[in-house]
Amino acid sequence: MMHAAEAYARAVVAGDVPAGKYHRLACARHLADLARAGTPGFPYQFDGAAADRFIAFAALLKHYKGEWAGQPIVLSQNQVFRLGSIFGWRHVETGLRRFTTAYNELPRKSGKSLEAAVVAVYVTFFEGEPGAEGYCVATKLQQAKIVFRDAKKLIQSSGLASRIGVNAWNLHHEGREQKFEPLGSDYSSTDGLHPHCIITDELHAMKTRDLLDVMESATGARRNPLHFQITTAGDDLVSPCGDQHEYCCRILDGTLEDDPSTVSFFGFVAHADEGDPWQEEATWIKANPQWGISVKPEDMRKLAAKAKNMPSAAAEFQQKRLNVWINATAPCLSLDGWRNGQTKHDRADQRDAWIAELEHESCYVGIDLAS
Repeated sequence: MMHAAEAYARAVVAGDVPAGKYHRLACARHLADLARAGTPGFPYQFDGAAADRFIAFAALLKHYKGEWAGQPIVLSQNQVFRLGSIFGWRHVETGLRRFTTAYNELPRKSGKSLEAAVVAVYVTFFEGEPGAEGYCVATKLQQAKIVFRDAKKLIQSSGLASRIGVNAWNLHHEGREQKFEPLGSDYSSTDGLHPHCIITDELHAMKTRDLLDVMESATGARRNPLHFQITTAGDDLVSPCGDQHEYCCRILDGTLEDDPSTVSFFGFVAHADEGDPWQEEATWIKANPQWGISVKPEDMRKLAAKAKNMPSAAAEFQQKRLNVWINATAPCLSLDGWRNGQTKHDRADQRDAWIAELEHESCYVGIDLAS
């Protein structure tokens, strides 16, 4: 039976679900990996049962505010695809998770913080990792406390407080020496930490990699860590988030060869494509996988009406609601343009003919000397 994550990926690739380029390519990557699962060069397989365990866990938790307060958390199809992929892909021999870094770039009001809180509680306290340490990190401690506060409220509203201790800024299970805490950008104080779970909130706000590097290097003592990153689009590609965004896009574009770092990196970007009319509802739906769920159509219409007559609001709308990197410098030649202009000669019997075509023509060579 086809898993719901695969069904969603097929619907997106087929065009049945509106999606931007990198949303679609993330789904195509999943399908391509399913086709090569377990081959000698790709020792991973999708474990639907492992994915379903996380989905079932989320359903045991209850919303604690808003219109769904008191109701079980039901993941949307897009969330099942992303989170099912993160928790479902496993090494065929060790059973350890394939994706140790998960980059999730989605527009505002996509439920990122609540989603990250569910991940934090599950990975820290319910994966069976002895002495698991979980941390939510952000540029400012107040920002880091948002996901922590959601995790705390989930535990209290779902009847888990009898199993997990709740303090002001600490969740813990004393018997298993597990804990989850928020951390700010004072990265010098993180020496001695051994995180099993790292939640990075609003990655686009980070100006340096100091905190990220310290936390990622600290996972070396763990066999099965997870760094779960959530963010909206930023305004500076020359930044830690810009680096992650570009790295993610290159993986999804297929311009990076498989190596341990690319294979273990899950990337997903929900966005409007370049040239999409930002004032049209079809574009809003395309950029927002949570359309009609946590993203309210009437709210979007009001914001768009305001943005129509206010340039600053228009930029904010496109960046935060359509997930477009507003101030990022556009490349002089897009990857699609480059590919459209390529000509491939791979038949030996035609070699003399196309060599003759090039004779006496000007030739321009670009060489990358970095290595």
